[in-house]
Amino acid sequence: MVYSQPQQMPVVYAQSQQMPMVAAPRTAELRGLAPVLGVASVRLPASGTQNRSGTTWFTVEVYPDNGGPAWSVLRRYSQFRDMRKKMGCMAARLPNAAFPRRGVIGCERSKQKRLRALEQWLASTIQHAHRYTAWRTPLRVFLGEAPRAAPVLLQNYAVPLATPAPLLNYAVPSSAPAVTAPGLQARPASVPLTPPVESTMTMEIEVPAGVSAGQLIGVEVPSGQQLMLTVPNGVMGGQLLRLRYDPVAQSIQPLL
Repeated sequence: MVYSQPQQMPVVYAQSQQMPMVAAPRTAELRGLAPVLGVASVRLPASGTQNRSGTTWFTVEVYPDNGGPAWSVLRRYSQFRDMRKKMGCMAARLPNAAFPRRGVIGCERSKQKRLRALEQWLASTIQHAHRYTAWRTPLRVFLGEAPRAAPVLLQNYAVPLATPAPLLNYAVPSSAPAVTAPGLQARPASVPLTPPVESTMTMEIEVPAGVSAGQLIGVEVPSGQQLMLTVPNGVMGGQLLRLRYDPVAQSIQPLL
C-alpha cells in the first residue's frame, strides 16, 4: 500500500503595519507659545556709562510697546556676550548689526564705538524677535521687567455718626368738625379705627467705633437737632442701641 504524504499548508506571516511618524513641530509653529517681549525700542546713552572698580557698566533704557513708562537696567559687556551665546549663531550675524568685540582697554574712541555697536545690535535683536521666538526669553531676562506701580494705601476714614432710623408712630390729624344745616340733627362722630398715638417714638442707632460706656455721643433726632447721650454700661462701639425719643421734651433715653 502506498501512503500519500499530506501536503503542508504554507504559513503566511502578516506584516505588522507601521504607525505613521508624527514630526515634531518646528519652532515657527510654536510662536503662539513663546512669551511676548513687549518692548518697542532700547537706548544706550553715553551719559549712562559707569566705571565701577575697573568694570564698565552700560545703562540700557527700555521703552515698552504699550506706551507705558520706560525703565533702565545696568549691564556689563560680558552679559551682552552671554546673551548672544544663548541666542545662537544667528544672533552674531545680524545684517548691519554685528556683535562688537571687547575693544582696546583704555581707548575712549573704542569705548564709544563699542557702545553704539551694542545699542544697534540689541535693537536689531528686538526687531528680529518676532521671527526668532527663542530669543524672547533671554531678552526678557536681560532687559528686566517694567516696574510695578506702588500699591495705593486706603485712607482710614473716620466713622461718622450713624443716621438714626426711627420707628415713627405718625399721628393721624383729626377731622374738621362737621357743619350741619339748621333743623338737622348732627350724626355722632364715628369711632376712629387707628390706635391711639403715643407722644414718644422709638429709634435705633449704631454706637460709633471706639466709644465705650460713660462717654457722650451726639445723636441726630428726626427734628434735625442733635442731642447728647451718655453711653450706658455694657454698650460698646459697633453695637445697636434702641432709644426712646420725646419730641415735646426734646430728650432721648436708652431702652435696655
